Amino acid sequence: MQNLKLDTVLVLGKRNKKVKELERILAEHFLEVKVTSKLTNSSELNPGMHFNLVVVTDSLEDKPDRDFGVNLRRLFPQAKVLGLFDKINPEIETNMRNAGLIFLGSYDHFSKHFPDILLSAFGSRERLQKHLDSITKRKH
Repeated sequence: MQNLKLDTVLVLGKRNKKVKELERILAEHFLEVKVTSKLTNSSELNPGMHFNLVVVTDSLEDKPDRDFGVNLRRLFPQAKVLGLFDKINPEIETNMRNAGLIFLGSYDHFSKHFPDILLSAFGSRERLQKHLDSITKRKH
C-alpha cells in the first residue's frame, strides 16, 4: 500500500492564540508546520515548497476574495485545503469552496474532530495511522 506523504502543512494566519493551538495540534502529527500571515508573503515561503495540507484561517491578512481560491490552487495544486473560520458568511464560503475545500468549520470543531477530518481528506484509517506512526518515529 502506498505511503501517505503528509509531512508538510501550511497554516495561513497570524500567530494568535487559536492559530498557535492549531499549530500545536498539527505539529504532533506532521514533520513541518509553516505559518504565514499572508498568502502573498513569498519571503516566508521557499520557492518549490510542497505542502500536503493548507489550512486557511480567519486571521489571514489576505481576506478571501473571489480570486483567492484560484490563486491558492495555482500556488498549491496538490494540497488538501481546510478552512477554519469562527464566523462564516456566504461570500467566505463561496470563495473558500472555489479553492477545492475539503473542510470548512470552526477551530473548536476541528480541534475535537481533526483525526476524522484528516482521515476523510487523506484515506483509510489504517493508512493514516501508519503514516502518523511513521512520522512520530522520525521525530524521536
